[in-house]
Amino acid sequence: MKAGDIVFFQTKGIVSWLIRKVSNGFYNHVAIAISDKLVLESEWNSGTRIRNIEAYEREGANIRVLESNATEGQIRALHGICNSYLSAKFYDWKQIIKLFLKYVLHITLRSKNNQDKVICSELVAIVMLELGMTNHLDSLEFSPQELYDYLVGEGYGT
Repeated sequence: MKAGDIVFFQTKGIVSWLIRKVSNGFYNHVAIAISDKLVLESEWNSGTRIRNIEAYEREGANIRVLESNATEGQIRALHGICNSYLSAKFYDWKQIIKLFLKYVLHITLRSKNNQDKVICSELVAIVMLELGMTNHLDSLEFSPQELYDYLVGEGYGT
């Protein structure tokens, strides 16, 4: 794992299981690596934070790293972006409800997204867009599994 890589997780616990079940996916969490040991993530119980990947390994999570081939300039910018997200981003429970409605009831709600709150897949997508690592994300409303499928389709991790 290196800075700029996109890291997908299948973690344990009821919230993790619910995310996988509702989104019909293998992965329930995603983060972006900021070093060989640290990831920037948004977690339901703590908001946006930096976490050591070894904590996930100790918890027995299944981890898949998609190499990004980020440039040195993108990695420098990533470190700067981290500080802005750590100071102002909280977990977006409204977004989770919208995704639940989308997956379970097939209802799509269009509403303005709160810029101060993010879910994990949204955080990674926003950072990737800000860094110019992708230009093709049509929406920020998707599950970790949908982001994984999109990135694999774009050639990440190959």
